[in-house]
Amino acid sequence: MVESPPLGLKVFLASPGDVGDERALALKALESLGYDARLRGRVAIETIAWDKPGGDTPMLATMTPQEAISLQRPKPSECDIVVVIFWSRLGTPLPETYIRPNGERYRSGTEWEYLDACAASQQTGRPKVLLYRRTERLGLDPEDPDFTAKVDQWKRVKRFFAECRNPDGSIRAGYNEYDSPDSFRKKFTGHLREIIQSLLADHEAQLGRDATAGAATATSTITALPLWKGSPFPGLRAFTANDAPIFFGRGRETDGLVARLAEGARFIAVVGVSGSGKSSLVAAGLLPRLNDNAIPGSRDWLSVRLTPGELGDNPFIALASAFVSTFETHHRVLRDEAEGLQADHGVLDGWIEQMLEDRPGWSELVLFIDQLEELFTVVRPDHRAPFAELLVHAAASSRVRVLATLRADFYHHCVGQRPLDELLRTGTYPLASPGVGALYEMIARPAERAGLSFEPQELPSRILDDTGDDPGALPLMAFALSELYERHTDDRRLTADAYDGFGGVQGAIGRRAEGTFERLDARAQAALGAVFRELVEVDPTGGGWVATRRRAAFSEATKAPGAKDLVDAFERARLLHPGEGENGTRTVEVAHEALLRNWQRLAVWIEETGADLAVRRQLDRAADEWKGPPPRTDRLWPRRRWKQAEAALGRLGKGAEEPAKSFLAACRGRTRFHVGTLLLGLVVVALGGLFMGFTNTVANGNIKLATSIVKERTLYTFGLSALSPGEPEMVAMHPGENGFPTSFWMGSGDDDKDKERFGDEFPRHEVRFAKPFAVGRYEITFDQYDYFVQQTGARRPDDGEWGRGKRPVMNISWEEATAYARWLSLATGKSYRLPTEAEWEYAARAGTQTEYWWGDDPGENRANCHGCGGAWDDRGQTAPVGSFEANRFGLHDTAGNVFEWTEDCWHGNYTGAPDDGTAWLETGKGQCGLRVMRGGSWNYGPGNLRSGSRTGREAAFRFPDIGFRLARDL
Repeated sequence: MVESPPLGLKVFLASPGDVGDERALALKALESLGYDARLRGRVAIETIAWDKPGGDTPMLATMTPQEAISLQRPKPSECDIVVVIFWSRLGTPLPETYIRPNGERYRSGTEWEYLDACAASQQTGRPKVLLYRRTERLGLDPEDPDFTAKVDQWKRVKRFFAECRNPDGSIRAGYNEYDSPDSFRKKFTGHLREIIQSLLADHEAQLGRDATAGAATATSTITALPLWKGSPFPGLRAFTANDAPIFFGRGRETDGLVARLAEGARFIAVVGVSGSGKSSLVAAGLLPRLNDNAIPGSRDWLSVRLTPGELGDNPFIALASAFVSTFETHHRVLRDEAEGLQADHGVLDGWIEQMLEDRPGWSELVLFIDQLEELFTVVRPDHRAPFAELLVHAAASSRVRVLATLRADFYHHCVGQRPLDELLRTGTYPLASPGVGALYEMIARPAERAGLSFEPQELPSRILDDTGDDPGALPLMAFALSELYERHTDDRRLTADAYDGFGGVQGAIGRRAEGTFERLDARAQAALGAVFRELVEVDPTGGGWVATRRRAAFSEATKAPGAKDLVDAFERARLLHPGEGENGTRTVEVAHEALLRNWQRLAVWIEETGADLAVRRQLDRAADEWKGPPPRTDRLWPRRRWKQAEAALGRLGKGAEEPAKSFLAACRGRTRFHVGTLLLGLVVVALGGLFMGFTNTVANGNIKLATSIVKERTLYTFGLSALSPGEPEMVAMHPGENGFPTSFWMGSGDDDKDKERFGDEFPRHEVRFAKPFAVGRYEITFDQYDYFVQQTGARRPDDGEWGRGKRPVMNISWEEATAYARWLSLATGKSYRLPTEAEWEYAARAGTQTEYWWGDDPGENRANCHGCGGAWDDRGQTAPVGSFEANRFGLHDTAGNVFEWTEDCWHGNYTGAPDDGTAWLETGKGQCGLRVMRGGSWNYGPGNLRSGSRTGREAAFRFPDIGFRLARDL
């Protein structure tokens, strides 16, 4: 069978210079169509464009630009397809010798090209003319020296498109509108594919007629397009700039970043969940677009990339190394470079000036800080603030753009790290999970580039269904595609049998990891904990352990017997990544955090070991803060806490290293000193009769004072530091005992009121508690939360300039409230947590079934709310805890002051809710969309203060009227 000769097509690209981004995207779209499985081998496309790589037009002194272009290339009228794009400029007018048929002068070269193509199309039907107009609003600055010229150009464009309609408003010439470069790419690709397929059908029909008539057939030749070598699916590896030809599906997001930079942004942090593709978006999406001149002049920009902890715990060494490798010049010792940079931010200015000195005056430097969360998982605490200050300094430069990627669950750490909070306030770009259309592009388009086909054709749709829309699904899909490529057939088919063979999207990573693990001998398998204790960090956030990867020295990760075999095997399986640290030392890290969640064996180990890993991290932080110089004795831990740390290290099978080793020794020494002091004090008390004074204090009825003395000493020696505000005061609830009701009805106490407010679908719900519990007498205060911030480095919440101290902490998310409870549990050995919704209402009602615990009338000055009367109603802010009367159980501010988070997921009603007082966490979708808040606030009216009133918010939501109180099991 003789193959039909391909159809040769000339495509002319015409536009002024203000749509350089679209021109680059059009050139790439034309190139991509050559890889389309439906067109491959059937069409030969030749692109005619003045900015096509390798297509510079010689300019003679005696020629106008249009004459030079016309002499060197086919005219638009001599091509098959002509694409014309306009936005804010019509272009430079042609000389007076260029006259339109109506006698008027051509207003620009692009207009001439358009009209030349249209005239030929009207006569012969060729070329096919596609006219595009960008509708995005144009920002014009009256202070711009070129303001008048730009306005004139804009008016010319408007007149040009006005002429596309007849005086009666009917269409004279059709055109296509788009609102962003990526929108243009999608429309243009679809339009071009449709036109080419139509021309191809005519061409092949004519070939058939010529063959029947015995006529000779002209032939075209196609130069074979180079296929992508290797896998077009990087798997768990992030895309790099070299992967730009196979990076698809994030055009809209890339447009958004380009637009921010074009508007003058100097700092942008791309924030998204783990696995959302943040690093890939910047490296393979944004930077190549800048290289293609997406912003006029951006092709001359340079970029430097680093991760803060890639060479250890000093981000300045990482930055120095990144600049040195980019300079490719002789360099001094990196540590000397880093110390100079840390001491004087002006050193960075000198480096930037050196990098840009031989480039055009409009050149800029893009400083790409990838995985900014390493500032809190790897970097030493004393380097955080100085490095943040350096980023602020860099972003203030007129020749620097700072781009960062940041995991969403570490956003609160960055906001709490001044002066990063100022940059993030205006410089955050949230990255959502890709939609179905984007995911399909990520599957199909790279496969085309590599000459791969799917069998059956519906396989990509099946992969999409298996991927779903969970935030962490993207890396699972990426890994599954890389596994599928490894199993492609000799004729480059990706088959459903191969896909099923490794368990598809959901099973790929876990099955690869478990299979690799099972092939190891018993000694290597036993080293799992010893290896991953070096490669995993945990953060007690959001009701569970948030695990993140941790880069470790290869020598540390492979100390245990058999550990090297495990690491080598997992590197070969591409589940661990090798790297290079400071001074060329070998490092290793988890390839992607999806492994931590989707390999069940490892996920169980993290859950079981999470508390110990968290303690180790807190120990390292505390030791860094303590060591000084000089050592800060106020940072030493009390006995209970350092004993807990020693026990955790023992369970992890690893002793403390410096400075943690010296820190623990100092803690032990201080405890021995306090015990000795206590014994000496008892002797003095006995000898001096002071003990009798203490007894008299109790006898005289001042038990509270005596108790507080004992409590303070106990906390000082065995629990929290004496400098802390102590544990929250708790009220014990024993349902069914000591006058506490055995059960209660959640919701309003009046059925008619329930129906009036909520309808029949909101039934009252009876709860009978299965066990006793305790609830905080007061809301957690700024004093208490600020101590947590000091100890852990968590975000410091804003107080609205109302004051801190004994006021309830506010601007707190559910995730942060849960993190505080976990930290307090670790510090005290008690099980603190948020109250369940049932526990909260039981404690707030205090045995009543009225609207409020004091009755059905809101009354006056009973709580702090908007419309509650009294002095605090006029102030519009929080009141110190305990400013209002306690309820019958002794709890303050269960009505008003701040909304309080509970443990439960939000449900529209109580149908199916637990009846034993436990939290309701099932939503039918496997995760909480919202968490329940109770109690109303200073900012809301009396209706929201009712004991049965409830609302829901996202777990990450913060506001100046949201705080919390704690509960714990008894």
